[in-house]
Amino acid sequence: MEWGIGLKHSDVVAFVVLFVFVQLLVVGVAALMYWHLQIGSIAAILLISALVAALFGYFFARYAYAPLLERNKELSHFVQETLHELNIPLATIRANVELIKRSADEKAKQRLQRIEAAAKQLHKLYESLELFIKGQVRQDRVTFDAAEVLQERIAAMRELYPHKAWEVAIAPLRIEVSKASFMRTLDNLLDNACKYSPPKGHIRVRLEDGILCIANDGEAIDEAKLLRIFDRYFRHDPSQPGYGLGLAIVKRFCDEEGIEITITSHEGVEVCMDFAKVKR
Repeated sequence: MEWGIGLKHSDVVAFVVLFVFVQLLVVGVAALMYWHLQIGSIAAILLISALVAALFGYFFARYAYAPLLERNKELSHFVQETLHELNIPLATIRANVELIKRSADEKAKQRLQRIEAAAKQLHKLYESLELFIKGQVRQDRVTFDAAEVLQERIAAMRELYPHKAWEVAIAPLRIEVSKASFMRTLDNLLDNACKYSPPKGHIRVRLEDGILCIANDGEAIDEAKLLRIFDRYFRHDPSQPGYGLGLAIVKRFCDEEGIEITITSHEGVEVCMDFAKVKR
C-alpha cells in the first residue's frame, strides 16, 4: 500500500515506531537523571522531548515529500519540453493553411479560416501556458461584443456537429473580460450541449438582456449530481469521452470575472451566465 505522495505504508509504520521508541528512551533517561541524580527538571524533560519530536518531524517530512518533489520536477521538465515541441506543428499548420488558401475556392477558404482560427486559439493557449511556466501573469481583459464571439464559436461547433438543430437568438452585448477565457468557456459549454444531446438533438442559444443561456434536449441530470456538476473531474455520464474538466474551467472563469452562473435540468440541461457585473 502507498500513500498519495508515494510513501509506503510500511515506511510510515517504521517512522512511528522509531519515533515512539526514541521518545520513550529520551524521556526515560531524562527522568532517571532527574529523579536519581537530581540533574535537570521537568521543563527540561519536556523541552528535550519537543526537540526530538521536531527533529523527527523534519526528517520525516523530507523523506515523505522527496518522491513528490521529484515528480513535480519531472512534470515541470515534461511540460516545458512538450510546450517547446508544440510550437513547431502549430507553425506548420498555420503556414500550410496560408499556402492552401491561395488556390482554394470560397467554400474551402471558409473552412480553412476556421482551421486557422482554431490554430490561433491553440497558439493563445500555448502563450498562456508559457507565461504560467515562467511565473508571469497577463491580464488580457478587453472590451468586445460577446455576440460576435458567440457567433464565431457557434459556426465552429456547427462544423463539428453538423446533424444538430440550432436555435439561435443573439443580441449585441459589450462586456469587459478576458477574451481568451471567454472563448474557452463558450467552447466548453457549446461542446457539452452538443455532446450530451441526442444525435439529431436541438441546441438552443439565447443572449438577451445581458444573460447568455445555452441549452439542449438531452437527458436530465438529477439534483444530487447537479450539486457536484462544477467539481473538477466530476462526470455525470462516464460513458461520454472527457476528463470532467470543462465545467470546472467554466466555473473558475465566472468566479474570476464576477459572473453569476446557474445550471438547471428538467427536459435537458440549461446553463445561464449573467453578465450584469461586466457589461459595458
